[in-house]
Amino acid sequence: MSQRSLAPQIITGLGLMLLTGALLRQGVEWAMVDVCLDGGGAYDYARAVCREPGYSAAIPALWQRNPAVVLLAGSGTVLALLGAGLIYLSRRGGNDES
Repeated sequence: MSQRSLAPQIITGLGLMLLTGALLRQGVEWAMVDVCLDGGGAYDYARAVCREPGYSAAIPALWQRNPAVVLLAGSGTVLALLGAGLIYLSRRGGNDES
C-alpha cells in the first residue's frame, strides 16, 4: 500500500481559495455599483465613487481598474486545475494494486 501525497489537495485548495478571494473582491464592487444605481446615481468605475445622475464616463476594463481580481482569478484557476489534474492522475495510477 503506497502513501499518497497531500500536495495535490493543497494545490487545489489554494487555487479555490484564490478564486473565492477574487469573487469576494469583485463582489464588493458589484455591491457598491448596485447601491449607487439603486439610489439614482451614476457609478464612476475609474474612481470607484458614486456620482450625481447624468455623469457619464468610459468604463475601464477590469484589469485596468482592479488588477488584483484578475491576478487572483487567473492564478487560482491555474492552481485549481493543476491540483485537480494531479488528483485525477494519482487516482488513475493507483488502481493497479493487487
